[in-house]
Formats: sequence, C-alpha cells, structure tokens
Amino acid sequence: MRPDRRIRMHLVSGPFRMLEGEWLLTPIGDGGCRAELTMRFAFKNPLMAMLLEQKFAEIAASLVNAFVARARSLP
Repeated sequence: MRPDRRIRMHLVSGPFRMLEGEWLLTPIGDGGCRAELTMRFAFKNPLMAMLLEQKFAEIAASLVNAFVARARSLP
C-alpha cells in the first residue's frame, strides 16, 4: 500500500484459484484524482468459471463507478 496513491489486494480465501487487484489513484488538477482498478482472477472450479467469469468482470468494472460516485458525494 502506498499512502493516498495505491492499494494492492490479493486472495486470502474464497472460490478463486487466483485473485489480485490494484487501485491506483493519480492526482489531477483541482484537487481531484483519477481512479483505476486493475484485477486478475481465475476461479478454482472450471464450471463456475464458465458460468460466472463474465459477470464477475462486469461487477469488478462497476466497482470503479461506485467508488467515483461515493467520492463525488463527499464534501
């Protein structure tokens, strides 16, 4: 973790064979920042992967939108 700029995540337990991600916050003008989320994942179970992989990718993408909406709602 790099204070105020980067948060790295990795799997502790769950239905994934591999799960890692990184939030990167890059300062931009007027006191704002650009928020980026990069994630890599693989399910343990091939059937689960086939059924849920696309949906999980969509959920991961929606995390950035939720982050931005919450940040904009704060003073």
